[in-house]
Amino acid sequence: MGIPPEILGLEGEPSLYLLEEILMKHVKPIFQANPHPMLSVESGRKLPRTAGGYAAAQDAFEGQAWKEHPGIGNVLLWCVQRIDTDAYERLWYLVVPPVMTLLDDFEAKYKLLGIRVVNAMLESAPLSLLNRTGVSELILASLHRALTFLHSPHTPAILRAAIPALTNVIERTTQPGSEQRFSQLCALLGDGVIGSVWMYSSEDVDAVEASVEALPIVVRALGIGATRYLKALVPQLTHPLHPAPYRKSNITLQVSSLRALDVVMQECAPRMENWKGTIVEGVAKCWVTLWDGQKTESESEDLKRELRAVCVKLCEIVPSVCNEYSTLLKLDARVFETLVGDLISSSH
Repeated sequence: MGIPPEILGLEGEPSLYLLEEILMKHVKPIFQANPHPMLSVESGRKLPRTAGGYAAAQDAFEGQAWKEHPGIGNVLLWCVQRIDTDAYERLWYLVVPPVMTLLDDFEAKYKLLGIRVVNAMLESAPLSLLNRTGVSELILASLHRALTFLHSPHTPAILRAAIPALTNVIERTTQPGSEQRFSQLCALLGDGVIGSVWMYSSEDVDAVEASVEALPIVVRALGIGATRYLKALVPQLTHPLHPAPYRKSNITLQVSSLRALDVVMQECAPRMENWKGTIVEGVAKCWVTLWDGQKTESESEDLKRELRAVCVKLCEIVPSVCNEYSTLLKLDARVFETLVGDLISSSH
């Protein structure tokens, strides 16, 4: 690739001059044969319209000479991780075009690397620069498209990276409590996760599991605003807890769902009274399945712990759920004693 190993092996933080030298003389020439159609290569600003017309986006995927240089994306990441906030104005036009080329690529490995670079850039890139140049809009749109990258072996990895990255972009580029932040987070949860992943990949357990693992980040960011999605969230997160005939339970998905449910209950506490029955039913059925099954202690230990944690949290948020817990003990005290027995006694 032409970068001397003694440069990349330097100890300590590189100078601005060195970073500019690498980006200008080594990174930029490799990517310039395939310019991003929505960016000005001179300024790193978003263009008012796609350069080259309708077919330009597809043309950007032709040739792609930069893919003949293995490791160039990692060099870009190395540079971005070391750029100070004050240096971004000077280096913006060198950083943004290759970052967006990676992020918008059709191959998952480059898209994933692009997400890593974007997250690194967001650590120190000035908010004013992101918004003034329109790059925040491009990043948001690109990450939303990543959530439609379904039915691929790479889908779970992309979802695990893209959902936190989207949340990060939204929180970095909008004001707390603003309508803009609320609307963008709702688009992420409602259109991206629920409307895309859960709607069109419901049978892809790995994709659903990846989205559920990332879900707490979005729910925490939305806070009480997540209550508008409870009709989708609670049924989805309790569904894996129910036994399915002729299908082995996925303990990893069950654990992830319970952890996400814990966050949903915490953030949407005022509305949990309406959902306590659905939650208790799912938890109880899962507990009975574990009791009756042949799972080893190591397989079920985490699941039992999370089931118990949900019961404790629900009791704290909705004390009246102890009525449902009492009913469980009446049905079979031997089975449910270790799940909710002490919660009944402590509530009296």
